[in-house]
Amino acid sequence: MAIKGSIAMMLLRILVAKTHRVILYTTLICYELYSLAFFLIFVFQCWPISNFWLRFANVPGRCVDTSVTVNATYAYSAVACASDWVFSILPFIVVMGLNMKARDRFMVGIVLAMSAV
Repeated sequence: MAIKGSIAMMLLRILVAKTHRVILYTTLICYELYSLAFFLIFVFQCWPISNFWLRFANVPGRCVDTSVTVNATYAYSAVACASDWVFSILPFIVVMGLNMKARDRFMVGIVLAMSAV
């Protein structure tokens, strides 16, 4: 969560257009909120938490259905993938509008897009 947030803060320093900034803020907020929700789902899937390791030992407690956790993991992967694409394509789009040689724009765009990797 923190790494992607720091990448977004770095990208905010180079983004000028309001549209690009709105896209970046929207992506960052969606990613961070879902990351927090996924963390809470994963940590509190069993109550008490120790029941996660002891659920098959007939210890009293309850756990959510495993399909909830699996579906949350798939959704988190999709959100993370989409935010990675936005964070790598957005700087490339910004650089393509600069007044530089095409080769230089391409190389600078590639370097900035590598921040998502």
